[in-house]
Amino acid sequence: MIAALKYLLPATFHAATPILYAALGGLLTELAGYINIGLEGTLLTSAFFAVVVSTLVGNPWVGLMAGVASGMLISLLLATVLLKLRANVVIAGFATNLLATGGTVFLMAIWFGEEGVYRSPDTPVVPSLDLPFVDQVPLLGAAINHHNLLVYLSWLAVGAVAFLIYRTTWGLHLRVTGESEATAVSTGVNVSKVRLQAFLLSGLLAGLGGSYLSLGLTQFFMRGMSAGRGFIALAAVYFGGFNPLGATLASLLFGFAGGVANYFQTMGLPSQLLEMTPYVLTIAALLIYSIRRSPKYRKSEKETTKSL
Repeated sequence: MIAALKYLLPATFHAATPILYAALGGLLTELAGYINIGLEGTLLTSAFFAVVVSTLVGNPWVGLMAGVASGMLISLLLATVLLKLRANVVIAGFATNLLATGGTVFLMAIWFGEEGVYRSPDTPVVPSLDLPFVDQVPLLGAAINHHNLLVYLSWLAVGAVAFLIYRTTWGLHLRVTGESEATAVSTGVNVSKVRLQAFLLSGLLAGLGGSYLSLGLTQFFMRGMSAGRGFIALAAVYFGGFNPLGATLASLLFGFAGGVANYFQTMGLPSQLLEMTPYVLTIAALLIYSIRRSPKYRKSEKETTKSL
């Protein structure tokens, strides 16, 4: 049991980090009134440019900035299509994902002659950190130490996003914009500007998540390496009740499911069956959320509360 926990706790943080970054980004656009289906494409695009620039320049920090910049750029493209051209949010989101999927493969083919994996032994990655004295804490010390810098940064990002949403004027404008556009306009809020800023911040956060995939979790770019994490992040936003803490806990839950799948895979169980675990859990989470949001369930819940 102890051996399993020593494996599962660090694995949970590793698997949850890109989901958490994307979930925080998705939360901001959700509060602004738009579901960001393009998170999957944002993760993929930033993962590609982060590792490519890091390899070509020989500096992981420049690669990280390139990953973040590309994430913000593709989010800007999505925001422009939605806010200026009034495109359908679902169609525009999936178009963004298709553009990222095809675009990264195309660029990998014409630049490096590869269509599946771009890998270089010379790729510098974002370093891991050793926290002093943390190892002395039983079990938990080993679980939270020796992680990539981007893992720790994701924990700080949760607090930063929570502060931004609930403790700043911009956060108030963001929430009012998502709840009632007419109310926001009547109070003098520039709705388009707030939504554009929400998409850019979403791209920044998802860009960090994508960069972690190729410069932290691995040291290469693989075709489709986001592997549905953007959609899982959206599920974390809904399952977490549209707040940073809830999205964080949901991301950790999905990360734990991924860690469990990897752990049992090392024991020889069928990999295809185990790789389904995070996605089955995602579907279950969305199903529970939909049931709880249904009028019939809410009516039953109110009647139960009154009887008590």
